[in-house]
Amino acid sequence: MPLARAGGLIDHARMDPRRDSVYRLIRWLFLFDIVGGLLLAGLASWVWPSPAAALAGTGLAGIGVLLFLFFGRLGRRAAGRHTPGER
Repeated sequence: MPLARAGGLIDHARMDPRRDSVYRLIRWLFLFDIVGGLLLAGLASWVWPSPAAALAGTGLAGIGVLLFLFFGRLGRRAAGRHTPGER
């Protein structure tokens, strides 16, 4: 197998997910989602007279918070399997 001999393959099962660039990108996207949702809710409440847009922004930010926390917990749990001394 030419790929196995190259030695450049990453063993994702043994890698700490908190150090993975894709994992960090997902967390950053959720942070931008939260900020965007709060911005939409704020603009809809104070600038535009649109309660539907304010509700949509609040929902977007709320879902972003839930997913951000979920991925944080998921990453800590997966990292705990790889580093026994940390929690």
